[in-house]
Amino acid sequence: MSPYITRDPARKEDRVLASGVLCVLLALFTLTFSGLPEGPRGEVEFQATRALATTGTWALASSQEVARLQGQTLPFPPGTRFLQASVGTGDRVLFPKCGPGQALVGVPFYWAGRCIAAVVPRLEQRHQETQDPDWAFSEYFAHWLLCWRGPLFTALTAFLLVLAARRLRVSRSHAWFAAFSYGLSTFAWSQSRTGLADVQATFLLFLSFHLLLRVRARLTRLEPPATWEFFVLGLALTLTWLTRLDTLPAVLVLCAATEVIVTRGLVGSDHRKSDPGPDLGPSRRTLMSALLLPMAVGLGVLSWIGHTRTGSWAAPRPEGLAPLASWPSALAGLLISPGHGLVWMAPLVLIVPFGLARARRRGERLLERVVLAVFCGMLLTAVSSPAWHGGWTYGPRLLLPALPFLWLAVALGLRHAQSRPMGRAGVMGLFVLGVVIQLPGVLVSTATHLDLALQAKPSLGSDSNNAGGEELANDDLEPLHWAMDFAAPWARWRIVRQRAAGLGESYDAQVLFGVQGLAPLSLSRPAQEGFRHLAWVDLRQRLGGTPWAAFVALGALAILGLYLSLKGMVEMRT
Repeated sequence: MSPYITRDPARKEDRVLASGVLCVLLALFTLTFSGLPEGPRGEVEFQATRALATTGTWALASSQEVARLQGQTLPFPPGTRFLQASVGTGDRVLFPKCGPGQALVGVPFYWAGRCIAAVVPRLEQRHQETQDPDWAFSEYFAHWLLCWRGPLFTALTAFLLVLAARRLRVSRSHAWFAAFSYGLSTFAWSQSRTGLADVQATFLLFLSFHLLLRVRARLTRLEPPATWEFFVLGLALTLTWLTRLDTLPAVLVLCAATEVIVTRGLVGSDHRKSDPGPDLGPSRRTLMSALLLPMAVGLGVLSWIGHTRTGSWAAPRPEGLAPLASWPSALAGLLISPGHGLVWMAPLVLIVPFGLARARRRGERLLERVVLAVFCGMLLTAVSSPAWHGGWTYGPRLLLPALPFLWLAVALGLRHAQSRPMGRAGVMGLFVLGVVIQLPGVLVSTATHLDLALQAKPSLGSDSNNAGGEELANDDLEPLHWAMDFAAPWARWRIVRQRAAGLGESYDAQVLFGVQGLAPLSLSRPAQEGFRHLAWVDLRQRLGGTPWAAFVALGALAILGLYLSLKGMVEMRT
């Protein structure tokens, strides 16, 4: 290779380092994931996957869960706002109000769960016999594998974060730290527990950006890009907006960035090539056609599903946009509210301005614009939603797809932030604060916190105590994120403190939420008690399973990850 041609900064040792991050985080996330849905959205997504895998259609098959979602008897807010009846047909057929991409990607996980159930039928039968009547889910292992997508895709996002940072010439130590802080010090950890569509959309969107960086690296080395790379890039982008339609602004940003990179890269290659004889690779039209082909197919699939649901071929439209007057409060809630704000749920985001400034100094104007445009696009879709808080979740769930892009800026800004007075101590302090805030999101389920908070909710000035009401996701939840006594991180730590002290599951409202004059608060369901929301605890206590073999495997995976991380660092120094 000519010494005047830049080498690809992502090398073998970087992939070793990224694999180490993947192994450690996957072991930790698997140890803390839920195994069963914690809300109606997760169950509706499971039923959509089940229908696609077993019947090949989007109509939900008859099951006890669908009947309970339709009848609003499941022990969480009503699922009817996640279901839609067919229009213009004699029979009432229910369809899920979720992106088809979540079900498409979930089909292999569903069949893997069915295979495990066939190998271990005793646990599947035990699951059916020991469930709470109000908390009944069939197909235990199928639910389990579909929820496990959360740990897997979140760990893979951290894996891609290391490689993307290295392609941007971030030092290996900073790339490693940024990936670990993404997994441990942000709300990505708590979001990984249930495997909702947001986790999958985040992984696919960042995978698309990583593929774009690969294309740019090839063009920088004067190598012709391959058509299949653009097809895979287009497929990843298509599955992103098919998983979550509100990611479309971010998808369009990456499409525009692809056009700019390809146009500039091919023109640069044509001018630099001194020998016109060799093939310069596919033309710009061919590459962009390969990118847009999966998107055209995805649009056809979405139109066909819409026609099946409503009888109309019109493109889907946003439902229930919030009035403009509520956008400022939603913006403040997403960024700074003590129970939901981004600066609390991901404290290292304060380093992002340092990273953007460094990107500008290094001439990475395209990266700067992509990070800002993706973040602003996701922020706009979040504030325009009446449920800007994301419902029954921990952290600003609607901003999750933009989080790894912000963490690329964190990786870029670490050197500059640490060079300032007390900078290194400040970075470590933000990291530790993030870990401390994420732990209660893992150790206490959202259903437990909200069950107790809504019992004490009259102190917030609301007379609506209907835990199953349609307005719960909007009017009732918003004040909980602003009241410091009710805010999720701090209230959940008080729940953890009582459980760790062995004081039982009867909670003093004054100690927990600072509310006087109320009777002791108790949980509505046994499934919320203790740490049964964790898959392994539920397996041991309710099903009588022995998770020790799995713990040994996860421990070995974590040790392998530490070894690979150390190996990558040593190879860096040599």
